[in-house]
Amino acid sequence: MNKIKLYYFSVLMFVWIILTWSVNPYQLLLGATACMLVTLFTSGLIPASIQPFTKPAAILILLRYACLLAADMLKTNIIIAGRLLRQPASTETTMTFQSTLTNPLALTLLANAISLIYDTAVVTMAARTGTLLIHCTATEIGGESPVRLRIEKYQGLLENIS
Repeated sequence: MNKIKLYYFSVLMFVWIILTWSVNPYQLLLGATACMLVTLFTSGLIPASIQPFTKPAAILILLRYACLLAADMLKTNIIIAGRLLRQPASTETTMTFQSTLTNPLALTLLANAISLIYDTAVVTMAARTGTLLIHCTATEIGGESPVRLRIEKYQGLLENIS
């Protein structure tokens, strides 16, 4: 469990440094103190399902996952800005996606990522069955849904971890 606490503290400290964007010793000391307290008081809430995510190979896959998600979010903002400027009439459709992920944390990450990519609005997840109900505006292009292709790519990365 100490390895998980150290990992948790490291992630919190990394987020602190990114958010403050400073290496001022006083801010680092304050951040280390805050992260240590958060780690001590909340580490009991970390589920056992997070353990596969603490391996070095998994961290690299999660970094790739985060970069892919950030790129999709940037693309989403550009697409939404274009739609707001043009104001087209869009029709909403619903699609279901049966995930093969068994880890609840991985399934939650997948659902959260889907809700952040373009052409999707709401994702409802049935955790026990792994079924995702996705409200989207995307239509199929040549028989393939661009939303489904992105979901499969995210799922493939998460399957490598869990």
